[in-house]
Amino acid sequence: MKGIIFPEAYRLRALAIKDIASDLAQSGKYDTASGVDVTTLVADAAAFKEQEYFSTLPKAFGNYSVKSGIGEAVNATADYSITTDNQATLGNNFVTIFGSFADNPDTEFVEELKASDLILKQDIATKSSRAKNIQVAGAKFVMTANAYNAIENYIQDMKSTALQKAYIQYLPKNLRIFVGDNAIPIQDRLNATFGFTTF
Repeated sequence: MKGIIFPEAYRLRALAIKDIASDLAQSGKYDTASGVDVTTLVADAAAFKEQEYFSTLPKAFGNYSVKSGIGEAVNATADYSITTDNQATLGNNFVTIFGSFADNPDTEFVEELKASDLILKQDIATKSSRAKNIQVAGAKFVMTANAYNAIENYIQDMKSTALQKAYIQYLPKNLRIFVGDNAIPIQDRLNATFGFTTF
């Protein structure tokens, strides 16, 4: 029996497209005399998902890349230039994408991302002495709580659980957040926060 091998890395993205297509179908725009125009519906759902959400990833994170083979999980990373004090910064594009989600509606003040919120500190386990502004592939960085919260609020605002799961899966795996004294991958923290099971 012949079939198509579907890459594991795209499974959650495909489920997100399915959810978006279901919502778009409710508009009636895709109804034809012979039924629903599924080809156009799915193409529009995929384009919406990419333009609205997934196109933000390479904009928000420096030198964003995804490597994954068939049957393998997504391995997304972001590389940054490291200063002599082993720090890097998320940059202005991060603020453009996530900045409006930094505010906590439960407080009376309007919170914004400050320059200090964009600082990434190289994880102590991978830190080493380097010359100024060296690009380090695969280095692990700890982000601030405020930057992390902006990402979490951005994902919370998504209308589909499948979309939330897919977006989390494609965040850079080398970004960490402190939980107590331990720096854990932001995906692990987000999946726990939203109650998603990972395998």
